[in-house]
Amino acid sequence: MYSNIEIGRIVISTYNIIIIIGFIISIFSYTWLVYKHEDKVTFFKSLAIYTIAYILLIGTWSKLFYILEHIDTGKTQGKNFLGTVIFGTLVFFLLQKVLIKSKDRDMNNNIHFRAWFLSLAIQQIFNRLACFFEGCCFGIKSDSIFAVIFPNKSAIRDLYGGEVKVLPIQMFEVISLVAILCILFFIFRKKQAPVISIGLILYGICRFLIEFLRAEDRGYLYFNFLSLSQLACLLLIIAGLSDIIVRSYILNKNKTLKI
Repeated sequence: MYSNIEIGRIVISTYNIIIIIGFIISIFSYTWLVYKHEDKVTFFKSLAIYTIAYILLIGTWSKLFYILEHIDTGKTQGKNFLGTVIFGTLVFFLLQKVLIKSKDRDMNNNIHFRAWFLSLAIQQIFNRLACFFEGCCFGIKSDSIFAVIFPNKSAIRDLYGGEVKVLPIQMFEVISLVAILCILFFIFRKKQAPVISIGLILYGICRFLIEFLRAEDRGYLYFNFLSLSQLACLLLIIAGLSDIIVRSYILNKNKTLKI
């Protein structure tokens, strides 16, 4: 939409500015959620892990995921932040397990993992806002009231032969993420609530459906139908559902044993 901010002769990338703002806010949110629950040494160690996991992975795994997504065409100039969500969580989990000993082994009960997931969701909101201003990851052609025109966007001109109205699916994901965050923050204070599992399910469903509205190259389609992002979303949904089912089974079993 507005990919650059011009101040005199200085040209600043709107995309990069929004990404940086999102990272700063996610750091503050992680700090706010974790600080009062841990001693200072553990907190700063955890914050360092969060920062390292995110900075390294946003440049590495999001790039790798994009390459895997476009393995049929060999495209390498791009990022898919879903790679950060998946691989970032795995690396954060491993670093936390190795460097910080926590009494809560369950990811859903561990304050560090709960805070990581919520902060990552906040960052993803800004990632999508950045995509909206950049005009990338756009949706299909539409004449609906929700459609917008991205000026001077060559990818849209190449696809449709001119500047046309397309669905701003970046904003659809922003709205869905805000709704998911509201739900997760509502249940966050309940220690036994499966915050991460519910988040995985809700985000997986929303992202899976939104991908069908995407017009920009979705990469290689498996079964001529599903993109790699959608397959990853299915795994997120299955992981979330599996955890909730197992937790319910164990909880019911423990209740039976007590009786």
